[in-house]
Amino acid sequence: MSTYTIVALIVLPITGGVIAWAGDVIGYRLGKRRSSIFGLRPRLTARAIGVAVGILLPLGALAVAAIGSEKVHMALFELDNLEQQQRDLTRENKRLGTEVKQAKANFAQARQQAEQASEEAERLSAEVKQGEERLQHVQSGLQEAQRRLRQADEQLNILRTQTSELRRERDKLTNTNEGLRANLASLESEYGRLEAEYGTLQTQYDHTTAELQQADASLRTAQHQITDLQEREKELESNVATLDGQISTLKLRIAEANRQLTQVQEELGSKRAQLASVRQELFTWRMAALGPVVYETGDEIFRQVLETHQTPHQIESSLNEFLVLASKLAQAQGVPIGETGRAVMVYGPVAPDEMDRELSEERIIRSLARLIRRSDEASVVVSVRALGRVFKAQPEPVPVGLIITNNRCVFDRGATIVTVQIDGGAPRAKIFKDLWSLLSQIRQAAQEQGILPAPGTGQYGEVPAEQVLAALDSLLAAGQPTPVYARATEDVYIANQQPFLVTLKVGEPSES
Repeated sequence: MSTYTIVALIVLPITGGVIAWAGDVIGYRLGKRRSSIFGLRPRLTARAIGVAVGILLPLGALAVAAIGSEKVHMALFELDNLEQQQRDLTRENKRLGTEVKQAKANFAQARQQAEQASEEAERLSAEVKQGEERLQHVQSGLQEAQRRLRQADEQLNILRTQTSELRRERDKLTNTNEGLRANLASLESEYGRLEAEYGTLQTQYDHTTAELQQADASLRTAQHQITDLQEREKELESNVATLDGQISTLKLRIAEANRQLTQVQEELGSKRAQLASVRQELFTWRMAALGPVVYETGDEIFRQVLETHQTPHQIESSLNEFLVLASKLAQAQGVPIGETGRAVMVYGPVAPDEMDRELSEERIIRSLARLIRRSDEASVVVSVRALGRVFKAQPEPVPVGLIITNNRCVFDRGATIVTVQIDGGAPRAKIFKDLWSLLSQIRQAAQEQGILPAPGTGQYGEVPAEQVLAALDSLLAAGQPTPVYARATEDVYIANQQPFLVTLKVGEPSES
């Protein structure tokens, strides 16, 4: 019990008793004297005194309570404010309760999203495992292609050995006439053996062609086989050219062997014609089986400019986006989507220090991202190009390589690209022809500077028709040899999405 409560229990009764006693005494004395207050009768005066004392009793108690307790003071004079605060607190309590319910709902939603993310992570892990299995399959195909390359190298060594033997036979022929005749017979025998070996190689080529027909289900294996065959064909042609040179030398030194060597050349020409016929038949068969050619080797599928100040991770993301866009363009040409989910498959370029490692798109893109990040230029040009001939109906994606070129500024705005001297006194048709030939000179100058043609059109620079007509009028007005300057209307970079504009400026007549 507080001190104020104890005092109130003592002071309030005593104060009330004193006020009641004082009222009774005052009322008794006034009644006894029959005194009157405010002109009232004595009885009414006594009643008025009793009423006043009754009023003073509660007022005195409230006054003592208000003076002694802050809470009583607030209840008497600040009750409305307290009620308003209570209503505000009630509303705040309801609002906080609503926020708590919303927070619980958000927590439940976040927990559901976390569970969904966990399921997605498990699905991606399974896809990564499938990708590793596909990579192992591709590696086995690469090992088979390397085995075929080693076989081709062994055949090349055999041909080189045969070439060395022919050279030794040539030296023997130069010693004596008798040795020449004997060596000529040996040469004929050697040529017959070479012709037999050539037939063997032709048989091997036909066998390889049959294998190519059976291997059309896998584009990558087929591409490697075709590349091997082309290399072997080049080696055969090189060997044939070497034999032609040796035979020509023998013809100059040995008159008697001229007719036989001519016959050998005719037979070799016939073999070449047969080989060309086989190539044409192979191409015709592929055209009939796989449809028309969509891309030739080196064709550009997609091109984009990439900023080099980005992080390697951002550059890798941009390169992957470029491959997706290139895939959409290839898919629009009828190329099917492969196991990677795209219609293109990256095979290069490969850094020299990574030639002996396992190849993958991820490794190639990561290596290119590091190379782009080290570039001194502010931007580079990323060009997606086909690495081999692609037919419309082939069952595999397009093998592509990513070509990186620094996107430097070649011609500043206003820089002179080409300057020519045109005779303004010539006929109008001649002047127009000279102005028109200026376009080819602009194209040649752009190619010499390494500028890439505009995508889709293949153009480099273009001159508005009104510029050509205005220059024609200026030259006719001059009537004598006058220099014409072709200047860049804007900054010209290595890669331009549109043909860059060129302004023609007709100068003063030359002193000559």
